[in-house]
Amino acid sequence: MKITIKKTVEEEVEEEVEVQLPYFFKTVANNVAIISETEAIQVTNIVGMFGIKQINSASYALYIFSGIEKMESTREEFLDAYEMAIDSINTKAIKI
Repeated sequence: MKITIKKTVEEEVEEEVEVQLPYFFKTVANNVAIISETEAIQVTNIVGMFGIKQINSASYALYIFSGIEKMESTREEFLDAYEMAIDSINTKAIKI
């Protein structure tokens, strides 16, 4: 008896990325500012639910978004997203 097994093997590729700091990028739901090798800020907007998160490693910030399509962004776009998140959080906090 002969059995055929199909096996998919994925290749893991490591790449080095050089960026000028501060570096801004965005995904569908996030705006990220990499400020230094040890500091990044992530602003999330998922259907009007906002969050702001400090990340303590630039390489980790790039890693967590490595499988997601990233688009370069600007300081202004990041600050707009940040202000929108702060306004939303403050509005919700006032109702508490």
